Amino acid sequence: MRRKSIVVLAALVGFTVLPALTQGVLAGPELTPRSTIAVAAGVTTTSYIDSAPRNVIYVTEVLPGAPIAIKAVAASPTGQGGTALLTTLCQAVNGRACINGDFFNARGPLGGELVDGHWLKAADRTQQQVWVTGAGQFSLGAMPAGAVQSLGATNYAILLPGRPIAIPEHDAFADRAYARTLVGWNGAGDRFFVTVEQGTGSAGMSLAQAAGLMQQLGATTAVNEDGGGSSQMVVNGVRYAAPGEWARPLANAWAIVAVTPTAPASAPARAKGATARPSAPASAPSDSYSPSARLQATP
Repeated sequence: MRRKSIVVLAALVGFTVLPALTQGVLAGPELTPRSTIAVAAGVTTTSYIDSAPRNVIYVTEVLPGAPIAIKAVAASPTGQGGTALLTTLCQAVNGRACINGDFFNARGPLGGELVDGHWLKAADRTQQQVWVTGAGQFSLGAMPAGAVQSLGATNYAILLPGRPIAIPEHDAFADRAYARTLVGWNGAGDRFFVTVEQGTGSAGMSLAQAAGLMQQLGATTAVNEDGGGSSQMVVNGVRYAAPGEWARPLANAWAIVAVTPTAPASAPARAKGATARPSAPASAPSDSYSPSARLQATP
């Protein structure tokens, strides 16, 4: 869904606070989990059905401390005019899960593109930028110290800490139900990448409804990225989108990339004749990320 760059550009979407997905419980009877898969250590993707009205929702959640990197991926090395399929963008960085990014037109993305610390396209002061530091911390507003990745979004967030949901515009883009792509996070370090389908069996959402969803998932800050036919998610190489929706090429995307943990430093050599202490028994491996049923891919 491409937004005209008149008056107010589309909105960064957020949702309201309910028990976090990490707790395995969602407040209210409307959201019903269908299946969950492990994407990487500390990263899961869950599909939900919302019954009022019916919606198909995909949520990729990254837990605090997960050994991953969040990367901005651009279709054009100059930030001008290029597009590529989401599967192609995701494969380029070995992404485990990816979603579409900023709004764009024939000239390129509407906002700035900061990729691995290098600006491909300067930020637009009329739009929000989603910032990611080298430590994986998300923020909005002014560029934070240590920012290495950033993509644009529209010029307002619909969910901010301690504030009620407030959508500052009321037009078709904001108030009608569309497919949505949402990025959210909270102070605990949880990060949420969400798509809401529109099509057969899925109504889509207004920005206010999308904000409520993000809040329910546990986000305290959230933004709305490009939606409509651009709204897509790729998980383990499989693309999820509205039924029958063709794979629209994109200007950029967010990618979740697994990072190999740094090996601990080797123990110093013992003096000749020294006796080694018996090592502590190894702890049992965690089964926190055991995969369950595979998500049902949209044809």
